Order: sequence, then C-alpha cells, then structure tokens
Amino acid sequence: MIRTRPLLAVALMAACTPPAPPTLAQAEAQCRQRADAAIRPQTQIAVGVGTGGTSAGMQIGLSSDYLAGRDPGDVYTTCVIRLTGQAPETPLYPETGSQ
Repeated sequence: MIRTRPLLAVALMAACTPPAPPTLAQAEAQCRQRADAAIRPQTQIAVGVGTGGTSAGMQIGLSSDYLAGRDPGDVYTTCVIRLTGQAPETPLYPETGSQ
C-alpha cells in the first residue's frame, strides 16, 4: 500500500497539469467555426425512419457573437490570439485577385 502512494501522487499530478495549447493550425480551425457562427444562425435538420416509425427534428443555434453583431473577422482574429498568443497566419477570407 505504501509503495503505491508515490505512483498515485504522480498520476494525480499528471492529471492536474494544464492541457497543451493548440497549435496555430488547430486554433485557426476552431476559430473559423466560431467566426462562421457569428455570420448566421447554425441549423440542423434530421429525418429518420426506423422500426418504431418516423422521426424528425430541427435544431437552431445562435452564437453570442451573432446576437451581438460582431464582425466575423474580428471574432476570428481575437479568438486565435487568445488561444495561441499570436496573430493568425491564414486569413478568414481568402484574398481574391483584384481586377
């Protein structure tokens, strides 16, 4: 019993360490989803047929950024900086060639 205490202490300390911060690419992907949610309501519609009959469902999600009318570009940039401490490398909207 006494020999297991150091192992238990090490396991508890490992469980209490903060998770590794996301990479820049992971943060950009996560923040792109948040920026998309700031553009418009997110909806899902589901229809199913099974042995118990038919079923249908609908879900509508409104982000606080959408309700506050925040600019999606600002939401994206702020989110990436908050998660990584650096500005995004990939723009939210790809640049198109000017004519």
